[in-house]
Amino acid sequence: GQGYSYVVKVDSATKVSTTAYNTGDSRVHYTDITATPDGKVWLVDGYYGRIGSLSSSGVGPSYRIPNAAPNNSYPNSLAFGPDGKVWFTVTTTSGRKLMTLASDGTFAQQTLPAGAYAPQLVAGKDGAMWATNDGTTKKIGRITTSGTVTEYNVPATITTLNDLVLGPDEAMWFTSNGSNGTVGRLGY
Repeated sequence: GQGYSYVVKVDSATKVSTTAYNTGDSRVHYTDITATPDGKVWLVDGYYGRIGSLSSSGVGPSYRIPNAAPNNSYPNSLAFGPDGKVWFTVTTTSGRKLMTLASDGTFAQQTLPAGAYAPQLVAGKDGAMWATNDGTTKKIGRITTSGTVTEYNVPATITTLNDLVLGPDEAMWFTSNGSNGTVGRLGY
């Protein structure tokens, strides 16, 4: 299958590709992936502005992001939330958003602070979602499932926030490509 987008399942023991899921469309552009406890894998498609799922039985439902236009919606991050929803960030024709997708296909928008842009999203051990704010100010944000946002400052020398991960110490760790490369830790 040249020219088509694939998602490949790799066996953790043998590191051998065991299953390839062909989307049948070369324009599909997967930008992030996350797993949920029900055994599904969720993907964001940046070309069509969709959130789709896969299971061991194959391709599952796909949901179009509200206000998404083909090749004009840019999902950036995807994470399974403590509320059982898939959380994601997206730039659509109506601006940058933080959104959730429930298992029934219902979308909801979360409020972000003015000027915020959350390219990385992670579930914390505290029952909240955490995000990098790489907008006009560089901060790490904590978003409760009810939508309350608390932002934490990072050092002023940080010019770009890249990745965010929940560390083994349950703190949020982040990277930056500014200031000769930075790795930071935000304990909570």
